[in-house]
Amino acid sequence: MRQRLFSIPLLIMLLSSASSAEDVRKIEVKGAMRIERDTILAQGNIHPGDDVNQEKIDEVVQRLFDTGFFQDVHIHIRKGLLTIDVKENPIASNIIFEGNTQVDDEIFTKELGLHRGKIFTYGKLREDVKLISDIYRLKGFFTAKITPQIVHQDQNRVSVIFKIEEGHSTGVQKILFFGNRAFSDSVLKEQIQTEETKWYRFWGGHDSYDPDRLSYDQELLRNFYLRNGYVDFEVKSVITELTKDKKDFYITFTVDEHERYKFGDIQIDSSIPKLDASELNDKLLMSKDQWYNKDLVENTVTALTEAVGNSGFAFVDITPKVTKNSKDNVINITFDIQEGPKVFKPTHE
Repeated sequence: MRQRLFSIPLLIMLLSSASSAEDVRKIEVKGAMRIERDTILAQGNIHPGDDVNQEKIDEVVQRLFDTGFFQDVHIHIRKGLLTIDVKENPIASNIIFEGNTQVDDEIFTKELGLHRGKIFTYGKLREDVKLISDIYRLKGFFTAKITPQIVHQDQNRVSVIFKIEEGHSTGVQKILFFGNRAFSDSVLKEQIQTEETKWYRFWGGHDSYDPDRLSYDQELLRNFYLRNGYVDFEVKSVITELTKDKKDFYITFTVDEHERYKFGDIQIDSSIPKLDASELNDKLLMSKDQWYNKDLVENTVTALTEAVGNSGFAFVDITPKVTKNSKDNVINITFDIQEGPKVFKPTHE
């Protein structure tokens, strides 16, 4: 009990000492080479005449670190003299890439955070190593290894060398489809660009992993189904799984085909005087009860535009107005012909 009574005044004294403020009469800056003293004081928000305690000092240290100018900052005060001791981050004098054949230096230079003549920090270096790795992953090189090397030079400068082992392009071991009922996996594989890796395919193939190509593959699948009557077709997901040895991918397309539709009523409407729409019926490339095909719709617009132009109407807009009847699974289409804006090419004397 007695021990606790003696500790209370001691605790009060320690807390009072920690929270007491001291008047700053003079500020001394050490270690700065490129950064001006006034800049350091402004960034730290500290000036002669301020009252400081340990909390205030901690805030100044944090503000100076946040500038990105410094590797290390120490501040202490004694008898009114506040000393700010800093170690500046170096300047990157050179950024060098070694071992890269699949990605040009210009691409790295454009994307990376480190640049020649700019401040170097290890935080930026870590971010750039990850960014280079991500660039290679996007190109299908999942085994690429990036090793940074820092060469210290005089005048607080460094050269940064990224040593790159690109490895090999990651192939596609298997392509799978889930949810397809109308068409087999083999038929759907013929519709997309990405191919499974085969030992006999030496060049000219599309058997490496490419996220951009997979996006295009999804569009190819949609177009294929739209040509075969599946107007509500969806690619629900594309899942890529890397094998344990990181040499190949399994790619799985999950699709929802929905219902198949036929063409219903098809007609042509014209708001242009002297243009008889009934005379254009022979330009319709589809017929009622035929399976819906988006290419036939687009080609019909082209054929109608050409026919109307040959009749002396050069400026027209033809819009297919589509009405979906989900009850009967039919698509009704009206090709609406409107007079378009007149566009003339300028003549030159």
